[in-house]
Amino acid sequence: MDVARVRRCPEKARAVGWANLGWNIGMSSWAKVLCPAMFQKYNQIDTAVFVAYCAITVANHAALGPDAAPDARRTAAARIRLLAKHRSDIRELIGVSGAIPALVPLLRSTDPVAQESAVTALLNLSLEERNRSAITAAGAIKPLVYALRTGTAPAKQNAACALLSLSGIEENRATIGACGAIPPLVALLSAGSTRGKKDALTTLYRLCSARRNKERAVSAGAVVPLVHLIGERGSGTSEKAMVVLASLAGIVEGRDAVVEAGGIPALVETIEDGPVREREFAVVALLQLCTECPRNRALLVREGAIPPLVALSQSGSARAKHKAETLLGYLREQRQGGGGCRSVEPVAASSLARYMSSSILGLDCFISKQLLPASGPLTAAHNVENLAYSIITILLKTIAGQSMISINCQIVVSRVWLGRHHLSAHFA
Repeated sequence: MDVARVRRCPEKARAVGWANLGWNIGMSSWAKVLCPAMFQKYNQIDTAVFVAYCAITVANHAALGPDAAPDARRTAAARIRLLAKHRSDIRELIGVSGAIPALVPLLRSTDPVAQESAVTALLNLSLEERNRSAITAAGAIKPLVYALRTGTAPAKQNAACALLSLSGIEENRATIGACGAIPPLVALLSAGSTRGKKDALTTLYRLCSARRNKERAVSAGAVVPLVHLIGERGSGTSEKAMVVLASLAGIVEGRDAVVEAGGIPALVETIEDGPVREREFAVVALLQLCTECPRNRALLVREGAIPPLVALSQSGSARAKHKAETLLGYLREQRQGGGGCRSVEPVAASSLARYMSSSILGLDCFISKQLLPASGPLTAAHNVENLAYSIITILLKTIAGQSMISINCQIVVSRVWLGRHHLSAHFA
């Protein structure tokens, strides 16, 4: 089709820009020939939408064709990008017009402007659920990954978002990972803008619902930048990073990588002094790290996590309280191979350990239910607190070699300390 010819008004025969075609009787007749079904659907409903459809059709058959001049293709992609930006009905029209297959080759364009326009146009089109299958069928995934690796900063960000949208189709997640999307997404975690990091994090989280993609993310070195992002508080990246870390901790390689990258200290620090919402994500990640790994539980105790976990179990959100209590329960569990007693009489030592452990847990229950919500006289409350603290001090000196009881003592001491602050505030 001759570009010069189709860019003339059918009624007046005057040259016009394809995105500025006016609605008139001649246009109506021409549109009816182009697509009778669309004409019947939209002629009496929304003339603006139908004019857009006619313009899109012209662009698809003329400006986006393989024989079109580079400038014409660049301009056409930019126009479609703008047309698809806001209205769902226009996105649907673009999808059925055949423009999607014509946009895909531009994803590999050496012209950065044309590539960016094509990426963004496909991103906008992918917001319409019906278009996602068409974009996938047009073979856009691999070219989008290419744009993610080689494009401008905005092109990379928008390619990540487009892949996120396409990953809404579950079958696409494995394909996106296999096409090499994960390494450039990991690169965005370090070198991208704040928005680019957020887009990469969200896309990684969606892709890592597939186990093979978890393995790819760990192999691509995702854990180190994720741990680093935990410290970037206030930007929204910290929460997303912890969610992705929790996902990667679902496999053994992921747990090992998080520990090696210093993830446990970073997460404990967040529970200690992070914002309320970030504390919740941190305890979820720690729970995932420790659920099936006694070694990580020991590292968590060594890192001093018990006091902040106890505090979170008392003052966090309902979900955070539940997760913190669950994690504390894991830390209380007897380690495989016994309680670690070095006595020459293991049976007696084991009995002593069980007795003292149950005593401490009883004291813990008393403090949790009686001391923390105490509303009685200040003197009586302090007497209870001092008595409990004295008992704990004696126990700590007596059972220094019992690792399991030591953990329980730490929990009780933390509750007493929390109770001290609670009472001070209550009677102030």
